[in-house]
Amino acid sequence: MKILPAGLLALISLLLPLADTFAQSDQSPPTAIIVKDDFSPMQSQWEPVSGTWSVADGTYGNNSSGATEITRITFYRDVHPAGPGNSVVTFEDFTVSARMRNSGTTDAHFVGLVYGYQDSQNYYELLVSATGKVRMRTVMNGVAVDKLSFLDEHIPRNQWFDVEVHWDHGKTSAKVNGLGTATVSQPEFTTGQVGLVTHGAVGRFDKVFLGVPFGDQAFLEMFDEPPFVTFTPQSGQWSVVNGTYRNSAVQQTNVTLAPIHTGFFPNQGDTMDYTFRARMLNPYGGSGNLIGIVFNYQTVQYTEVVFSPTGVVKLNRFENGAAHTIATASYPGARNVGFNVTVENGSDHFAVVVNGTRLFTNVDIFDVNPNQVPDGGVGLITHWTPGRFDNVEFKQGFFTPCSITFSEQPQVPWQVVSGTWNANGGTLNNTSIDASSIVQLPCGSQGIIKARLRNEFGASGNLVGLIYNYQAFDWLAGDHYEVTFSPTGVVQLNKFIQGVRYPVQTGTYSVPRNTWFDVQLIHDSGSTMVTVNGATVIAIAFQAELQGGFLGVVSHWSKGHFD
Repeated sequence: MKILPAGLLALISLLLPLADTFAQSDQSPPTAIIVKDDFSPMQSQWEPVSGTWSVADGTYGNNSSGATEITRITFYRDVHPAGPGNSVVTFEDFTVSARMRNSGTTDAHFVGLVYGYQDSQNYYELLVSATGKVRMRTVMNGVAVDKLSFLDEHIPRNQWFDVEVHWDHGKTSAKVNGLGTATVSQPEFTTGQVGLVTHGAVGRFDKVFLGVPFGDQAFLEMFDEPPFVTFTPQSGQWSVVNGTYRNSAVQQTNVTLAPIHTGFFPNQGDTMDYTFRARMLNPYGGSGNLIGIVFNYQTVQYTEVVFSPTGVVKLNRFENGAAHTIATASYPGARNVGFNVTVENGSDHFAVVVNGTRLFTNVDIFDVNPNQVPDGGVGLITHWTPGRFDNVEFKQGFFTPCSITFSEQPQVPWQVVSGTWNANGGTLNNTSIDASSIVQLPCGSQGIIKARLRNEFGASGNLVGLIYNYQAFDWLAGDHYEVTFSPTGVVQLNKFIQGVRYPVQTGTYSVPRNTWFDVQLIHDSGSTMVTVNGATVIAIAFQAELQGGFLGVVSHWSKGHFD
């Protein structure tokens, strides 16, 4: 079983929670948690404005269906726990989200989010009707003005779904089930409270979250349209020319730094694991004409990975004016030929990826990061050439390849979630015949997943399949997606949230019972595609609610085998 790309360490760092949000001693980039409430029990200070609201079975909701029923949060912690907190949200950039369910019946029955709340006559709201229609509106002096009217997100009645609002200096963007809907202007209320709302419907709510940007933020800069990401040149002459970022000074060393701060920065957020990539081109052809990526930059001390147009790539460390080459490799380089470079750097992982080929994965992390953790600036570098750069991207964390064969020794640390499993015969085998038997595998599930499956049984309800974006931690624990295969030729994509399995899309395939077949699942940027033995069985399905997670396998009422 293989997945490309994936990442265990990065996913754990992104998903592993702190037990008590309000007792946190620090925050982790790229988001500081201000509110996090799953109502098990209620953690925030909620105050109903209208209607009757209560907690039941770990969810929060109204018990009546009045014309407008609102509840809001009345206390917000500071980014840093020593702060006194506030009765309103004062951040100029924040994201609020919630999981919700609408038990109404028509397009006049709404559940949604409230933000920028001033009073019962003045606020913003994002609403979803009982039939899945979305609208955004501004309420001023009791008059509601639609900013977006009835965008159809096709959400079935009485089904759990996720809603997110991002308010940034008067511009609001929204997502429903992880997919973007629209961006509108809402500059009137610069502070206010967040909450929940229903119109003519009984609604249930869960997983209420409020976060603000903290630490280094992800970016993708293509230099095609201003404003551009702000780089800080340390030497050379850097500028944007015809859609590329260029250094026009041919000197020994020219450096420009991206807005990234690795290491320990009190009260700013510490970037400890990151991915930095760029597309680059060298217009010169000599062995000493070098372009590349610089990191751990501290004026006279830095680490670099640089590329010669003669096909040589070097990983170097500069300290106190002296250069030390850590490792050397080759790549298909040539003058005036663009190529893609990625640096993955962390306290226990380092790699360079060139046009998809991984290099330097076995270097000593202390040679790369003398303090073990990344520490210093990150950016672009040239030596004796006017380099050209494009598609510069930064992300917190990194994703590494993962490959599992169940015949290897020692065995990979797979984890039984339910059912009875073994790895006899070099395959992973479910020996129990249960409603749902699941194994979680130590691989992330973003990218291309390949596996072999075999179903011993032959009835329509005997299913084997793959689980992806499995949530192992925190308040989403147990939520996941799955693709299952019936021996009668049905492929089913499902999502499993709030303890309920919802169908997403169905396809067909043809493989006899008790026969091995190859599955490829591509899950990236909110969409999923599935092939069986090379033939497409699910062309495209949008699934974006669950971000990150683990890979797994599943059997429903069958003995399944996996490899």
